[in-house]
Amino acid sequence: MQILSNGIVLFENCFDFSEQIISYYEDLKLLSLAEHYSLVKDESGSYIYGINKSGHRIPFEDIDKTCVRISNSTDKKHPESLSHLEEITYNLLIKYIEIYPQALPCLWWKTKGHGLLYSAGSSLGLHSDNDINYMPGAEPDYQVGIRHVLACICYFNTSGVDYDGGEIFFPYHNIKLKPKAGDILFFPANFLAAHEVAPINSGTRYSYLEYYGHGSSDPNRGLNIVEDSQYIKSGQVWLRNLPNDYKKYIISKYGESNLGELLRPIRNNYASNNIKEELNEV
Repeated sequence: MQILSNGIVLFENCFDFSEQIISYYEDLKLLSLAEHYSLVKDESGSYIYGINKSGHRIPFEDIDKTCVRISNSTDKKHPESLSHLEEITYNLLIKYIEIYPQALPCLWWKTKGHGLLYSAGSSLGLHSDNDINYMPGAEPDYQVGIRHVLACICYFNTSGVDYDGGEIFFPYHNIKLKPKAGDILFFPANFLAAHEVAPINSGTRYSYLEYYGHGSSDPNRGLNIVEDSQYIKSGQVWLRNLPNDYKKYIISKYGESNLGELLRPIRNNYASNNIKEELNEV
């Protein structure tokens, strides 16, 4: 584990099953492009831009220069390794909270993860992960992004080996990272961790993205939080067990005494009595 800067944490060499996931994503690439963009034509019938689900407008000629986002398929092709990957990221999330305990009250749910494919010529400009492309008088309908607290990226191949370019750069921290297969990176979703992805010069960069956020369900804004993620391709899933799982982890590591600030977030005075009772039983 490396704390690269305040809030930006890299866990290295966390898994070794990239090959089957890369093959799975290649099979779904074209389908995902069609699902992700609504294409708009001009009066002559020529395509002028595509609108993605976050409301961002991408010039038509630049669509193949941006990343392809691939939602998990619910068919039988879904590899078990993706479910295992989400178990790994959940356990690392608990370790992240150990470093930053006050993150815990802000983590109510997680998004169903999705793949990211950057092919040759593609890149992603400077942005933060709770930016939804707002402009005064033009509020996007899909507002899940404003609830994002924490981002998590899992890397399936290695910059400089499997592809050239594609480094992730955090300018406000002066951090440039060359991803490696098996690495998992956590960072805040707000503007302080604004980042960009350098152009891919050759090859394809494969990764997996999850978000953790807070706020109640709001279907009109794209927030559909459920209890079980097994049968959904996208959406949000409640992290009901996270406070208890975190407490179990801390007690198993440090014992019962002198836990101080590590457990302060689950001892808030405003927590409901039911929640307090559940936590006290752990």
